[in-house]
Amino acid sequence: MRVSFSILTVIFLVIEINIACSGNPFESGYIITRNKDTIRGTVEIITSKSTPGEVLFRETGANSVTVYSPSALLEFGTAYDVYKSAAVKLNYRSYQFGDLRDSLYNDYLIDTVFLRLIVSGDKELLYYKDSISPEMFFIKNEFGYEWLIHSNITVKGRKKNQRLTNNNYIGQLILYLTGCSSMNLVLSNTSYDMESLVKAFQHYYNCINSSVELYKPKEYKHIELYAIAGVSFTKTGFGGNGYSYLTESNFPWSADFSGGVAVDVFLPEILGRWSINNEVIFTSFHSASTHSYNDNEQSSAVTHTDIGASYLKINNMLRSKIPLLDVSLFFNFGLSNGFTLSTTNKMKQVTTDSEDIHIYEGKAIPDFRNYNFGFIVGFGIKYKRFSAEARYEIGNGVTSTTGLSSNLNRFYIFMGYKILN
Repeated sequence: MRVSFSILTVIFLVIEINIACSGNPFESGYIITRNKDTIRGTVEIITSKSTPGEVLFRETGANSVTVYSPSALLEFGTAYDVYKSAAVKLNYRSYQFGDLRDSLYNDYLIDTVFLRLIVSGDKELLYYKDSISPEMFFIKNEFGYEWLIHSNITVKGRKKNQRLTNNNYIGQLILYLTGCSSMNLVLSNTSYDMESLVKAFQHYYNCINSSVELYKPKEYKHIELYAIAGVSFTKTGFGGNGYSYLTESNFPWSADFSGGVAVDVFLPEILGRWSINNEVIFTSFHSASTHSYNDNEQSSAVTHTDIGASYLKINNMLRSKIPLLDVSLFFNFGLSNGFTLSTTNKMKQVTTDSEDIHIYEGKAIPDFRNYNFGFIVGFGIKYKRFSAEARYEIGNGVTSTTGLSSNLNRFYIFMGYKILN
């Protein structure tokens, strides 16, 4: 049985290693050259967190890979993304310090870049982000691609600094998304982020009863590292014949510290919001009980039992996340693997008969298990970098003695803090 559960654990780890070590693969796609030739092949986008500065392309049937910059192409795309080359104004001064002579309109640099298409139709919405600039959105009109202006500047003052914001994008969109009487109200409540802007465009297309195509960017895998700490509540019990001081005793709950680190590896988009969560944690328990036995009026036995263990546990779980506004709920299930670090395994039996008192001290459990496995199920909530989780675990107990069975039930309450994203 131990072998079968170890194999399941290895399968979890192999899946995670393959995901974590694999790069972003080449995907089927196309490029459109400056001569307006469409060439099919495979595309690799070098970065996933910002708009790519260049793209790697391998033409169908070719062995070599060509690197293209925005100035060499009109467009390229995959099943997930479409990028268009454009000469645009880029805002590099947002959130920087300036003085009253700095313009909120003219802090930009003209460059040729790839813009990611977000909304496609008669009215388009496009997106740009690099390592320097803030998020920027663009619309397409008869003159080309127009930056939806949103910028912030902190003006230095003698006593305090003043934060100024330019939300000119709302006026631009009012002039751009015409033909819908309710757009002014919608746009007045539209913030400068992708989710809010996409909702505004969807409202516009629904209002004018026109079709629209949304491009959902591929969500590449990423890894999150957490430190977790909390308390475990452990209950153990025994069954079988011949060990009445164990099977007939009610061992109380044990409350102990538990903590460690967790790595959350998010799976590719095909599996939605699922991730593989691996943990290495320390946990322990300790419980004691007293059992009395009376054979007759002249013979009795009192057995004091003291058992416990500390474990290094490797947990492998599948986790699903459900976003809700500023927080997200999650639930997970999987396997636990506990490796014994130390044990407490003592019993003291005092037997009294009509003439003598006999004291025996020894092991409470003849064969204490050095490895145990179990099943885990839990749920929790995340807010920014913080998380809280309640979890239940049932394990195969602490004994491998023939004729004696045991179980180990645990409830955990964990608090977590994300230290790496």
